[in-house]
Amino acid sequence: MLQPRHLRHISSQFPRLRYSGVLNVSRTCFNIRRNNSSLADRNLISGATNKRLPPQKPLGQWEQAYPVKQALGTTERAWIYNDATARKVVDTYGLDDGGEPKTVIEIYPGPGVISKALLTYPRTVLNKLILLEYSECFHPEILALAEADDRVVLMKESAYYWEVYQDLQQQGHLDDLAHVGFNEVHPTLRMVGHLPMHVLAEQWLSQILRHVADRAWMWQYGRFPIHLLMAERTWRRVYSQDALYKLERCKLSVIAQAGCDLKASLPLTELNPYDHHFFPHSRAIAEKKRTRLAGNPYVSVEITPRAQPLITLENIEHWDFVLRQLFTTRGQPLERAVRHLAPGATVLLKSVSFDVRKKIQDMSVGDWDELIRKFGEWPFRPEALSQPSKKEWEARAEAQEVRI
Repeated sequence: MLQPRHLRHISSQFPRLRYSGVLNVSRTCFNIRRNNSSLADRNLISGATNKRLPPQKPLGQWEQAYPVKQALGTTERAWIYNDATARKVVDTYGLDDGGEPKTVIEIYPGPGVISKALLTYPRTVLNKLILLEYSECFHPEILALAEADDRVVLMKESAYYWEVYQDLQQQGHLDDLAHVGFNEVHPTLRMVGHLPMHVLAEQWLSQILRHVADRAWMWQYGRFPIHLLMAERTWRRVYSQDALYKLERCKLSVIAQAGCDLKASLPLTELNPYDHHFFPHSRAIAEKKRTRLAGNPYVSVEITPRAQPLITLENIEHWDFVLRQLFTTRGQPLERAVRHLAPGATVLLKSVSFDVRKKIQDMSVGDWDELIRKFGEWPFRPEALSQPSKKEWEARAEAQEVRI
């Protein structure tokens, strides 16, 4: 489950800030002729109010305006600064599909370059743009956007925390959204944004992918595409398959592929070299030997839950347990690693159809699905499958001390 805000002491990345609602800007709607050309050909004028959107600061001022500081929560983050790149990325979202107007939630928007590109759409395409940004240094830029376009809602919070989405509900910002099933893609809800390079952002990604199974989080409204700009190193872990990025394959890879359709929405070459598209500009990564520094290649990706994900509410504990136990020995063949599940678990090897000499990191999603189904049918599987909480571990330790 995503972490509640009372645990914010675990990181200084997300200072607690108050949030604001929709600014009271005129709701006059102008009739704008639709332009079917690429978004890159349209001027940066609000598609709803016909006002010119505020220009972004010259790149030479960005270092002073958006300093990379721990106190501001801007370390291990990168943002698109190139307007043409932003418009190219927004074109991949497919918002202009001829359907109903969309509510878009944008996470970690930074100075709002992607936001600005989105706001060029008219109301017939974009109904509302909700921005989740906790860092104060970006708020003046976003508030200026809200003054020019009344569709903007700024929540001065981090997308990481579970309660932020509850706040959106309680404040009525999601009242226009219908609850639909998983049989179809939600007609009016989309999520977009930049994914930071810190551990908490990867945790957020892992958690929302896992919650596809139980329809928690925003999946309660139905399944919808998430369009993210993420570091290539993170994408390798998510997308890692049998032959591609095999060394990065992990529990996250399997959960993502068992529940979602994944694809890169732009060729990698479109966002390279990094310095032509992103800020902060690259640092001497080779000298510092730090893989999370800005300057790493970025990928534009689309993640959409499947109509019938392999992981469901009924078997999610089985998936969690088996993946957790076996990926601790990812380099071993299944015929050896299966002993980590429970005494006598080698009997499961006789009931699967794939080669049990495969290494754990080489197993496909189909292999995992078959193995975990057999594990669920096994009458001697362990009863306690969930990982003990911190309190449970402390209680066990205290009990052990008493016995001693």
